[in-house]
Amino acid sequence: MIKRTSDLTLVLTNLKCDGVCVIDDYTKGDELYRLREEVLRLCKTRGGFYEFGRNYRGGNLLSHKQHAPHVFNAFDRSWMKELNKNYRGQRFCENIFATYDYKASTDGSAANGWLHFDKRRCLKFFIYLTHIDESNGAFYCSPGSHLVTYQLRKEIKDYKKERRLEINFPKIVEQYPPEPVIGKAGTLIVFDTDVFHFGGRVEEGEERVVIRGHCTC
Repeated sequence: MIKRTSDLTLVLTNLKCDGVCVIDDYTKGDELYRLREEVLRLCKTRGGFYEFGRNYRGGNLLSHKQHAPHVFNAFDRSWMKELNKNYRGQRFCENIFATYDYKASTDGSAANGWLHFDKRRCLKFFIYLTHIDESNGAFYCSPGSHLVTYQLRKEIKDYKKERRLEINFPKIVEQYPPEPVIGKAGTLIVFDTDVFHFGGRVEEGEERVVIRGHCTC
């Protein structure tokens, strides 16, 4: 089961055990509103189009200090930096990514629509900026699965073809079934990308706004 906590001292413990931890109400009120509006602006003015809507691919956190101060403030937290350091992290928030999803994802053909682990291992800080459930893009992950990814990397010869874990490693997926992270706007998910995970599917008429900070492990 995915653990949720407001006690920052437990985040590292949960992360090492499960590879994922959820913090409810990480940001709220005016702070949340300003962050969401800024992210939407980035997606619309500095981002590009992709199959589900608009996406923004930014540089490191410091590069956002002037043109996106609310994004900068959302991630420029001492506890995040300390967590990254204690979790084998190297470059803190070396990239900032955001998506504004408003096109229905129907066939799951996109790579992130399949259960997978990232080719490049990262620690990610992932903030929901809209209320999220199964109908509008809930993030799914498999707690504890990061403990077996090292071995899977040895077995996979063609990562692009074999990343669809449901097809290529169904018995392991049975041991680590994915769970949705349902949460209000302002929910923060911290996860190791060695955890099996996939991006949520947005249904017709729904939308999702999220932002992520990526830290290389």
